[in-house]
Parts: sequence; structure tokens; C-alpha cells
Amino acid sequence: MSGLVDSLPDQPLPRSTVDSLTEHPEISFVGPLYGERPQNRDSCHGMVIAINDRLVGLAWKQSGWVVIEQEAYDELANQPKGSDGIPFTLQSEMQEMQNRVAQHL
Repeated sequence: MSGLVDSLPDQPLPRSTVDSLTEHPEISFVGPLYGERPQNRDSCHGMVIAINDRLVGLAWKQSGWVVIEQEAYDELANQPKGSDGIPFTLQSEMQEMQNRVAQHL
């Protein structure tokens, strides 16, 4: 996990970079949190990603990307997914984690 976090640029991510994260073979989906101010709307300052069998909440701080929390889900890889790529059984958990990550932005 730390390898992925360490490989992220030391800045908020542009939409194109966020979109490309799903090309990584271990990432099932990404739930980005973009800035609310006009100058930040195209920059991702936080996200929840599904990596293998866990959800990981990340936030960008002045010192770089940090893991806010992570939860293991054994059933993540084999669950039916909605059109957004999120397994149906984890949609509410992902939303709750996004809300918690947003508190750190």
C-alpha cells in the first residue's frame, strides 16, 4: 500500500491522473473528492480507492498524500458491480469513508 501512496505526485491530482488510476491492475475503483472552490474544482484532494480486498481513504496534506483509514473486505474482488464500478454491497461503506476523508481536507 505505501508503494502506491509514495508513487502519487506530491500535489493534488488533476482529473486525468485520477482517471488513469483505475488502469492500475490492483485498483478496482476510485472515488475522488474534488475541491469546492472554483480554482480547486479540477483537483482531487482526497479519494477512496479499492485496492485488492480493501478500501483505502487518502487525503492530500501539505506534506503529501496520507492514508486516513483503510478497511479490509474479503468479498471485494468477486462482488457484482454497478455501472460506477463500485460493488453493490460496498456503496454505502465507500460513501461513509468519503465523508470521513472529506473531514480531513
